[in-house]
Amino acid sequence: MTMKKICFVMQSATPGTHMDYVYEMARVLHDEEKLPLTLILEKGSISVQPKWVIPQKFHLTPLRIIENFLLICSLRFTGHKTFYIHYSFLSAISAGIITKLFGGTVYYWNAGMPWQYKRPWVENLYQKLAFKMIDYLVTGAGALIPGYCDYYKILPDRVKVIPNWIDLSKINIDLSVRGDFRAELGIPESAPVLLFVQKLAKRKGAHLLPEIFDKVKKDCVHLIIAGDGPEEGFLKKWKGQSENKDRIHMTGRLPRNRMQELYQTADVFLLPSEEEGSPHSLIEAMAYGLPFVGFSVGGVAETSPPELKRHLHEFGNIEGMVESINLFLSDPAEIKSVKECIKKWVPRFDKGKAVESFKELLLDS
Repeated sequence: MTMKKICFVMQSATPGTHMDYVYEMARVLHDEEKLPLTLILEKGSISVQPKWVIPQKFHLTPLRIIENFLLICSLRFTGHKTFYIHYSFLSAISAGIITKLFGGTVYYWNAGMPWQYKRPWVENLYQKLAFKMIDYLVTGAGALIPGYCDYYKILPDRVKVIPNWIDLSKINIDLSVRGDFRAELGIPESAPVLLFVQKLAKRKGAHLLPEIFDKVKKDCVHLIIAGDGPEEGFLKKWKGQSENKDRIHMTGRLPRNRMQELYQTADVFLLPSEEEGSPHSLIEAMAYGLPFVGFSVGGVAETSPPELKRHLHEFGNIEGMVESINLFLSDPAEIKSVKECIKKWVPRFDKGKAVESFKELLLDS
């Protein structure tokens, strides 16, 4: 039986971000699972570009729109009937128009809480049109489904859930890393370390870090902030004015190999977001056995082991977060219990399970 050809669209390729995971999934589906898959890359580039990847050439918006439509149209007429779009409104609309005229199925990935944020009316209209043009929404957590259905008028049976994933075979635990990275940052080996790994934006709770850090009881605790974004200036100013500036470390955005070292350097992972879907950073932290505290928003609770819900607090409950942090920093038994829960839980997010989910999704359309 001839398999249906698949068009996989990435909105962008930015090395060192979660887009690495998206491209790797497309590569595995094409190279290892032998699916007849073609990838359109709207923006960015990858280091080695195979023949099955088609990068868009134009950057000027009108030309990019026309090019995108013609690319998807040409793929449809060469037998591609299944379209999987990762985050791109543009490709969702193009593929939706073409499949409605000539047949086919459009899946669109979006995992967040976009209904919570105001957009310019033109952008909001564009977004709503994209959701109307697709056949199925693919998102990272079941907890997000009501928001999408209510705001974008999507029928619940038109929503598929595939959590984000990580390749557990590439998780390398190296006990020497902890001391080396701490020495590089000037952190004593015995000092407790809190870690924030996110875009430095209010959506991710970056602006709450000063209050959280200042309320933690232990005087020797250090905070590492890894990432960049609009709140970077605010955080640098806070650090510069803080009495504890020597215990606040801003690394900027780090390459993936350095992130592996960072997760093994910390003691507690912070997730003070006001919006999350299926957070990759949390899955990565768990893969390295890192205890975490956060707000129970979006798909965070669904991504976490049920036994650890006590360390997820209502959004804005900083006192609750700090209480959990203090417990971790003072109770080795709690740390041990959490690590055991995480070890049993995290295999459900292994890449192999995601590959099977994508195959089932794309081949059944």
